[in-house]
Amino acid sequence: MFWMAGYIGDHSRPRSPLGARPVAARGTSIAWAMDEHGSHAPAARYRLVRDGVHDLILIGTASVSDAELAAAAASSVPDDVTWRWPGAYAVVEQTESHLSIWSDLATAVPIYTCLADEGLYWSTSARGLAGLACNGEHRLDIERLSGELHAPGTPRLFGERTYFDGVRLVLPGHRYMFGRSGTAWRSRMWVPGERHGSEPSGPAGLRAELTAAIRSRIANTIAPSADLSGGLDSTALTLLAARALAPSGRRISAYTVHEPSTNATGAPTGDLAHALRAGQRPGVEHHLLALDGAHLPYCRLDGLPVTDEPAPSARAYARFAFQLDAMRERTATDCHMTGDGGDTVLMTSVAWIADAIAHRRFAVAAAEARRLARLRRTAPAEVLRAATDLLRHTPEQGLAAAAAWWHSGLATKTQRAAANAWLTVAAPPPWATAQAGLRAAALADAAPPLPHARGALTAHAIVHDAAEVGRTADSDAQLAAHHGVPLHNPFVDSRVLAAVLSAPVAAMPRPSEYKPQIREALEDIYPPELAVRTTKGSFASDYFAGLRTNLSSLLDLADGRLSDLGLVRVDALRASLRAGAAGATGAAVCLPQLDAALGLESWLRTLDRTEIVRWEWQVSPAGAIS
Repeated sequence: MFWMAGYIGDHSRPRSPLGARPVAARGTSIAWAMDEHGSHAPAARYRLVRDGVHDLILIGTASVSDAELAAAAASSVPDDVTWRWPGAYAVVEQTESHLSIWSDLATAVPIYTCLADEGLYWSTSARGLAGLACNGEHRLDIERLSGELHAPGTPRLFGERTYFDGVRLVLPGHRYMFGRSGTAWRSRMWVPGERHGSEPSGPAGLRAELTAAIRSRIANTIAPSADLSGGLDSTALTLLAARALAPSGRRISAYTVHEPSTNATGAPTGDLAHALRAGQRPGVEHHLLALDGAHLPYCRLDGLPVTDEPAPSARAYARFAFQLDAMRERTATDCHMTGDGGDTVLMTSVAWIADAIAHRRFAVAAAEARRLARLRRTAPAEVLRAATDLLRHTPEQGLAAAAAWWHSGLATKTQRAAANAWLTVAAPPPWATAQAGLRAAALADAAPPLPHARGALTAHAIVHDAAEVGRTADSDAQLAAHHGVPLHNPFVDSRVLAAVLSAPVAAMPRPSEYKPQIREALEDIYPPELAVRTTKGSFASDYFAGLRTNLSSLLDLADGRLSDLGLVRVDALRASLRAGAAGATGAAVCLPQLDAALGLESWLRTLDRTEIVRWEWQVSPAGAIS
């Protein structure tokens, strides 16, 4: 796994990761590149520009010329730098007196910091920085673990916190500036809904930016590939990449991982049928990968590679590894694109109805509540109640209500409404210990306020969720790197996100609509049957099947590190696993919470059997690069 790190401070010989090589130094400010597989970092993963005063490091993928990068380094780096060019990247500027970090809008290239050795260390790897503070074992943030068990995937709850004690995340769309003592100044550089330059908006803007994002990946590749699941997002990447590669005579390798999907006549149906149609388009080399029982969710959890945090694809690792190995074997892919993030960026929630109410568009809100209720098979009053709860309660009130609920295990009707409005899941899991509840409550009480704006809740919700997808997708990329495949997720690129969110709230998709922006943007290249699609395939049955198939090993997994830390009650967790394997739903089996527990337990066990990143004191002064 490739990662970068750096230091600014008063120590003349700070520690460096064992095996890393220095790539830039300015006084006691220094940056290193590290490849844990033993080879030097590929140049494509970072760009370095130096002048007499500054070192400017661009980390990730960007369509920017050396001249443009040099111009940015020679003058004051613009605060829109991480959404100025297509791609996914962060920017670090170091001088002798200060360090500045600009994060991308979705933390697709996360940057972490840690105070130590009379200064501040930064890195693209949280686990790498955790090696600075360990004493034979990783120091975990127990409150962060407890929060994930209670409300998985809720960035409002976690803020800068990571799973490692003392390691902090640089928030998305921000600029951080650090002095030599490690003192920090932080400013939000991007606000959704505002125009931040001349970027196009609407369907045309989405198409332009998605095309540019794809070009930034395939420009210097030999064998690019993409997922082709049959959905709108992966099909968009495949067909746009095919068009971009056509002038050079190359083709995009498109991979469809599928289960047997046929009707009574033996013809493919559902996602597979849509994928087969798209795979016949010019410039597409279509590869089918058939699954079997060995690829169900929760298989091979004992063979996970180590990552900075639990990876979203970890539960489906058997399937994911099968695809990655096949891609390397068949086409030696050196750039693989997925549609991850498409659902988050291109769809909206009941926040849209709340915004309509805030703007006094009551008839519009009521009509949309009726449409959404039909899709969800619930009452319109329930949809309106969820929307108005977002207006009645602030995020801070939602977190305070969740903290009270987790602390005591009880909540009033008002507290439940406030917590459910702002958290992905709010009810305490039945297998969490009282200690876990107290720790999660402490996390919620300490959570910093995050921006939200009445009347613009839709855009802010997408921003927060995209940041969660972008950051966790980096752990998926770490899994893929273990198999030799560079993984990319263009839908969470800063300019793609900005193009979607530059539209006014009224012009954004309604929650009952299925991705109208991308359907309109690509109506001329989508297969007609796909262009009219209004639903997404469901994989819930696969996960329940995985629970049934792997129940014995999962029951063993339940008694492990989380239990040792005093966060789960083993018997209760096993009861939830058995209920899930039997197909039960509801409070006894909240799949997001159950999946979070299994993911955290698997990750912690992998972490325990992986050697801690070692740091060594430098022999020569920090500014010396040999």
